[in-house]
Amino acid sequence: QREALYPLERLSLEAWQEYFQQKAIDTNTSVLGEIHQAYQGNALAMKMLRSRIADDYDHSIADYWTSNRTQEGVVVEQAIENLIIEQFNRLQEVCPTAYQLLYRMGCFRFQDVPTVPREGLLCLLWGIVEHEGVKAIRDLGDRGLVERVNREYKLHPLIRQEAVKRLQDSEDWEQANRTAAEFWRNLFEYVDNINQLKQSFEAFHHYFAIPDDECAVEIIVESRKANWISPYPFQLKWYKQETLCELNRRLGLYTHQIITAVRKILPHTENLCNKAILYVSLSESVWILGDIREAIKFYQQAREALSQGENRDVKLDCIARFSQAICYLELGEIEEALDILNPVYEDARQHNIYFYLVETSFALAATYSYLGNTAQAQLWINKHKEYYQQYWDNIGDWAIVQQSYFLGETYKIFQDYSQSKIAYQQSLEDAEKTQYVQVKGKVLTRLAELCRLQKKYKDACKYHTQSIEILEKLGAKCDLAEAYYQLGLTYQETGELAQSQDYFKRAIELWEKINAPKQVARVRESIKK
Repeated sequence: QREALYPLERLSLEAWQEYFQQKAIDTNTSVLGEIHQAYQGNALAMKMLRSRIADDYDHSIADYWTSNRTQEGVVVEQAIENLIIEQFNRLQEVCPTAYQLLYRMGCFRFQDVPTVPREGLLCLLWGIVEHEGVKAIRDLGDRGLVERVNREYKLHPLIRQEAVKRLQDSEDWEQANRTAAEFWRNLFEYVDNINQLKQSFEAFHHYFAIPDDECAVEIIVESRKANWISPYPFQLKWYKQETLCELNRRLGLYTHQIITAVRKILPHTENLCNKAILYVSLSESVWILGDIREAIKFYQQAREALSQGENRDVKLDCIARFSQAICYLELGEIEEALDILNPVYEDARQHNIYFYLVETSFALAATYSYLGNTAQAQLWINKHKEYYQQYWDNIGDWAIVQQSYFLGETYKIFQDYSQSKIAYQQSLEDAEKTQYVQVKGKVLTRLAELCRLQKKYKDACKYHTQSIEILEKLGAKCDLAEAYYQLGLTYQETGELAQSQDYFKRAIELWEKINAPKQVARVRESIKK
């Protein structure tokens, strides 16, 4: 795809004069004005022209223009593309190693990860000793063909366009992409922040481009080490294994890109277990954005993929069903959630899947409390305490954060606001330790609700502001709808009816997008009060 519409930075004639004089090029001539006009002051052209004039025309700007005057009427974008092609051709003649590096750099995307470390460039020069590779990088910089940003490197989109074309026409397409994929894949021992996530995920795009579908899938489904602080009582620093999608479930800042990648690779995935994991990853990602119906559908497709295998993966099947149940809870469809949770609990008990004994027990406690069945809710709270004491070392960070959240929900419905606050604050603390940003936003909404129920409106507004800021940034429609609804209730109680109606309207709009009729009805019922 042509990049002619890429915005071209324009500099003044004086800036060009100063830049050329740094290389002892005589600028006291009208020729410079002609060149500046021909390229409309473009900064990229300025960088490439300076090195070309200094190196190949003995610093004579007049000699260069005599040989390379652009035709009148040629648009600046085409003139620059011609200049780039000329630079590539000249580089191929005088610096073949630098030329190899330049066109192989076309394998890097320079999008989510805008720059590449020096080691990433050097790995593209297989068979070349390191000092020659370093010189090649320096040559490209001197000629204005690569840009250096904070000790890393990038290509201008127009230069990358030509590099991609030449790389695709060469015999190096597969090896360059495979080498780059291995570089990103092995760059970090531990992956635990958004920048490391982005860089590690670049490997997927290289494998997919080759294409090597099997390796592309591995980037999504394989578990990696993550270095984090445990939320357990003794604050142990330890290492856990999680996929890049699971890491994003905590951070929530790379969701759209993961959804796009999984959708691209799914049709090329034959391994049924991997297909199921991809569907689970897709479900978790659309869930972050609040597309709950889509999440339920993809969890079901994960289960269907598992059912086609020779041996049923009970654990993964439980994950898919349990997650569907939580999705139904968020839609306000409590009976549907209950119909799923009880069988999941029985499977977990029968197959000794201990962490799901813990998770289903706290979810069932909340579900029965939503239904007004206090006795059953209390029974499941007691079971949860028993299971947690026995199997705490079998559960993951997500369950630890969620259990306190759901216990807070249950105690809130019991009107035990003191215990509810303790549970919510524990969930908030654990969410902050484990970087579950979205859960933090949800808990803040619940703390705001709890303050409103106790007529602490000033504190409620503080929590509302914090939660909405987080959830709007994530684009988490479902949780944001609930946050708007709760703020509407707070304004309703404080007599600020215009603001209340505004936030009720916002909540309804989001719930309707999600297709959550029971939640819409819940808001409309509050409006009548």
